[in-house]
Amino acid sequence: MKKNLKTRAVFLILFLFSMAISLNINISNKNQEVVKELDKKSKLISQSYNAVTYEITQNAISTSSIIYQDEIVIETIKQALNSDEKTQKILREALQNHLSPLYEMIKSEGVVSFHFVLPNRLSFLRVHQPQKYGDNISSERFTYDRVYRINEESFGLEDGVFNTSFRHVFPLFDEDNIYIGAFEISYSLDYIRKLMKDIDDIETKFFYGLDSISNLELKEKIKDGKPFSVYKEMESGIKVFSYLPLYNAKGDKILGYLTHESTSDYIENILEREKNKIFLSFITLFVFFALLYRLTIYQQNLAKERERFQLAIDSSNDGIWDWKID
Repeated sequence: MKKNLKTRAVFLILFLFSMAISLNINISNKNQEVVKELDKKSKLISQSYNAVTYEITQNAISTSSIIYQDEIVIETIKQALNSDEKTQKILREALQNHLSPLYEMIKSEGVVSFHFVLPNRLSFLRVHQPQKYGDNISSERFTYDRVYRINEESFGLEDGVFNTSFRHVFPLFDEDNIYIGAFEISYSLDYIRKLMKDIDDIETKFFYGLDSISNLELKEKIKDGKPFSVYKEMESGIKVFSYLPLYNAKGDKILGYLTHESTSDYIENILEREKNKIFLSFITLFVFFALLYRLTIYQQNLAKERERFQLAIDSSNDGIWDWKID
């Protein structure tokens, strides 16, 4: 009896050990497949954002080429450099009237800011907001500061007073290639999100910080500063939440995160398949070890009976003769 209990204990340990190995393999395979699918989801939102920002950058460059070829713009800015406030006001109004048709055209393409700044870093004309001018720009805008320092185009995402915009700031030169200021063509983040929805059917939300997130694991992932996706099992199915960090133009700070919510039948199938594999592994291992246990007990009992039979023969001094007549 004690021997049977010992055998049962050994087989139970072997069964649990085998089940643990099987579970580990199934979970590892499941995790690898899920991670691949989540990576695909993360890449989708990243690729959509990059494609849209590339498109608006090309539009901004096309508009800049119009400005560069506009002699009236160049001459007006040159005159404003050394003019008094009264003369600048006249020049500003003239440039506003001249550029209004162009602004109306690019406004319909999503431009929210069309702005000219003088070399002293003071705003000369906001075509989109002509009543506001004279404030210092470059001290609070990396894009303007970069153009001022190296006279090269600068672009990227920056916070504004009213919204976050993807800014394109271009240096402005006269006919002698002398730097005379800069101009900005910017698109709102809301417009970028709209294009992502219209072009790639990716609907996004934007949030600034971590205060609204209570999940500690999610906070740790966000702090890594890389795109990622997570999934959650819900009554309606598997929901995937993708997060895209948006860096400022300087690249040293995350301004916020674009989030996208989607469903995933693929992950749902993976999880369902994993459950079936675990159940099948349990049944297979249980049957295998149950049969092996019964076979072992049978062999133990047979060996015990043979031992008793041999003892009986040895003690009786009898012999056994086995004859096969065929």
